Amino acid sequence: MPQKDIRSKKLLFFFDILDTNKNGVIQSDDFIMVADKIGEALQSQREALITMRFKATRFYVQLVQDMGKQGVNIDRSEWLNFFLRIEETGYANKYVMHTSAYIFMLFDQNNDKMISRKEYANMFQIYNIDQHYIDQAFDKLDTNKDGTISLRELINAFREFLLSEDSDSPGNWIFGDWRSEV
Repeated sequence: MPQKDIRSKKLLFFFDILDTNKNGVIQSDDFIMVADKIGEALQSQREALITMRFKATRFYVQLVQDMGKQGVNIDRSEWLNFFLRIEETGYANKYVMHTSAYIFMLFDQNNDKMISRKEYANMFQIYNIDQHYIDQAFDKLDTNKDGTISLRELINAFREFLLSEDSDSPGNWIFGDWRSEV
């Protein structure tokens, strides 16, 4: 598979994960639905849920602004074009850091600054990712083999996922097997 095709396939795999309601576009509702699922799973207090919803909406609005969009929906081609050119536009490091921090904030449920295997499994469940890949993916991302995923490990993994053209990069497993269908 040509290298650009590898990145394209990973990016579209990620798009499909984020398209929570499976309507073919990413919109703020997709991010709010994830915040609601997390709040429900954690039986969060109203204030915590409002904060999660706010952060999800803010993250989405920033993405739309960075893409220079006038509308509020992101389709597959817009998504792919933006992220294939992310290094050229200077947004690569920003998105690696912001997305990793956002994912980490969502799934470090006990706020111990580590993502446990259970918390990682919750991410798969909330995003409807094939549960079959949890252990394999977690083991690839836990590079220091301490049984947790640190923010640094998540940043490195997401950088590989977003930017690497190497189909065997461990970070490609951050959302399970990118070669499978969502």
